[in-house]
Amino acid sequence: MSSGDTGAEPVAVPEPDRPALTSPGRVLITGASGFVGRAVSAGFESAGHRVTGTSTSGTDSTTALDLNRPEQIARVLETSWPTLIIHLAGIQSVRDAWEDPEKTFRVNTGGTAALLREVERQVPEAHFVLASTAAVYGNPSGSQPFTEADPLKPRSPYGASKAAAEVLVLEAAARTGLPVTIARLFNQIGPDQPAGQVP
Repeated sequence: MSSGDTGAEPVAVPEPDRPALTSPGRVLITGASGFVGRAVSAGFESAGHRVTGTSTSGTDSTTALDLNRPEQIARVLETSWPTLIIHLAGIQSVRDAWEDPEKTFRVNTGGTAALLREVERQVPEAHFVLASTAAVYGNPSGSQPFTEADPLKPRSPYGASKAAAEVLVLEAAARTGLPVTIARLFNQIGPDQPAGQVP
């Protein structure tokens, strides 16, 4: 309904059907050793899902995964065979992104592209969730909160790399039917948050 229509209640447009993990499923979480990744992993594990977490170097609780190495991505997907993929891995610091924009795009955008290619090839029915950022909107221009209808105007390499990753995810969904969700995260806060991420 357009803003000029009157005399009727707005009609809610339902979200497309999404695969729901109503029973224990297989969840792949990239960036599982990070601040958000640890909390997300714990939540899915406590709900009874089989979680495979990854980190760049690998730890006792995560599998090593370099998103710029397609053979590693292929191996992780072959062993985890996920029904849900939560893609959190990437450069998260705006300061670090300014210091090395090339690396930021290589990891945040190129890494997402590489992961999507292997997902399309091996698990095309998995639900792919991209953790994006409010930085894709740029700086607020007024007192109104952002909405999903606002244009993307990133003003940092970090925001631009995530906006480009969003384009890749939406293109994959349109071309292949891959079920996707993009979550534009704002500032998070909680226990064990690294000092460099405190707002």
